[in-house]
Amino acid sequence: MDISRLIITEKRLVTFLKASEEAIDDNMSNDARYGIMDILNAAEGVDSVMAFREDMRMVSTNRISYRYDSDVMMSDSWKDNIYSSEGRACVELNCNGVARRVDDKTIVTIERAINDTNSQKRIGIMMMNISANVFQEMLNQLRYDNVCIVGSDGSYIAGNKTYIRYYTPEFETPGIRNKNIKIDNKRVLISGCSVDNYPIVIMRISKY
Repeated sequence: MDISRLIITEKRLVTFLKASEEAIDDNMSNDARYGIMDILNAAEGVDSVMAFREDMRMVSTNRISYRYDSDVMMSDSWKDNIYSSEGRACVELNCNGVARRVDDKTIVTIERAINDTNSQKRIGIMMMNISANVFQEMLNQLRYDNVCIVGSDGSYIAGNKTYIRYYTPEFETPGIRNKNIKIDNKRVLISGCSVDNYPIVIMRISKY
């Protein structure tokens, strides 16, 4: 989250967000992009950052890896939760429908409204997209091979991909849910729980 705070106060990005429409050119857009990338050079696991002006002109890192839905982008529905958070970070999957990776790999998106530090007037929105590799590396370090991390929409994020078939929406409810199932004719216990304030479900399979 600290990285997202650094990004929304980056001087070249703020200049781009506050500029008049007539003042924006390729040089200004590139400067804003380079400003973001300077911060990301010291970060790991960030797949891309997208920053939108109030008029929906945008700059993005790693842009060619994404396809954008212009209809969603120009609608108001995806912005409501961001604006109601009043500058606090909120977390969604896959840019809240605005964009997806071209390879359809699931990403976790941290979103913030960007306010001018002097006037506190809103000047844009930032999306910071976290690669699923972050979650996979975490599981690798813990040497867990019986865990699967799933998006709340049922999409695979990391871990043992063969377990994705056992995901059901009931795992999204508060608390840990347990189910008895059979794998290769052997009884096992599958446990799942949602992560508070994140669109993520963690499932684990244990042998009896």
